[in-house]
Amino acid sequence: MSQTAPAGAGAGSDDPDRVDMVTVGVDVGSSTSHLVFSRVRLQRLADRLSSRYVVVARTTLWSSPILLTPFRGDGLIDADALGGFVAGAYRQAGIDPDGVDSGAVILTGEALKRTNARAIAERLAAGSGKFVCAS
Repeated sequence: MSQTAPAGAGAGSDDPDRVDMVTVGVDVGSSTSHLVFSRVRLQRLADRLSSRYVVVARTTLWSSPILLTPFRGDGLIDADALGGFVAGAYRQAGIDPDGVDSGAVILTGEALKRTNARAIAERLAAGSGKFVCAS
């Protein structure tokens, strides 16, 4: 099975073997949460006659301040407060979710054990970019 170049192939370049992507990482932890935007450059291993891409450069575009992970009185994660934090981070960074090519939302520790953790991860991933995974 052959692979095709990822979306955005050659962005800012006439070289189809080079791909620049904007990525997002959202970390919701037991005590703190934060978000980071990066630009990742992928290069196809053309010299090896391969269709595989590897990361050759990574630049942080913007990193959010640290937020104390918001929990409600009943122990669940406060989805509205967390969603507001993420939306505010996009505004402050000047990045539109439609401009984010890939990324991940991760929940760790006690945040992951909350009964609403999966719904929050999926909600954040759905509104964060073109291909953002929840884990």
